[in-house]
Amino acid sequence: MKEKAERIGMRYFYPKAPAYAALDAHLLEAEQEAERPLWQRQPVADPTEPYLREYTGSWVKSIGNTYGRFMTHLQLIRLELALQEYRQRVGRFPDRLEQLAPTYLASILPDPFTGRPFRYRRTAAGYLLYSLGSNATDEGGEPHNPRTPDSGDLVAGRLLPPQRLAAPRQPAR
Repeated sequence: MKEKAERIGMRYFYPKAPAYAALDAHLLEAEQEAERPLWQRQPVADPTEPYLREYTGSWVKSIGNTYGRFMTHLQLIRLELALQEYRQRVGRFPDRLEQLAPTYLASILPDPFTGRPFRYRRTAAGYLLYSLGSNATDEGGEPHNPRTPDSGDLVAGRLLPPQRLAAPRQPAR
């Protein structure tokens, strides 16, 4: 009860002008970090103002990781399509991703999380293509577990958890 009263008191009686100035500075710092490539970003410190800590938290980092995953998914899908097209024309997958440019892709973009090439190797079943993900640790193509943040790699063909199909509905009589 006391904690709730303190939060309410802070919300109404805390001097807001300095808090708003601190929030502007915090958001400006976060915006400047967001404009940097993911692999060069530094964590933005949580605000020192008690009023702001309640509202900001670590959402800046989560936004950056969400954007990075989205961009990585798009790039992996583009690479998968180019790999399939290469295989249809040549009869096998390439030995290196660089063989896809410029015929199948204008250029091979780097992994958004590391700034380095995506991990790729041919396998007996076809190929393994993956990004190191937000933890920038090579886990050998072990897929990311959505329940555990900063775990596993983002693996082409295994970007989303498997969906269970619903049983077909019987037509009404």
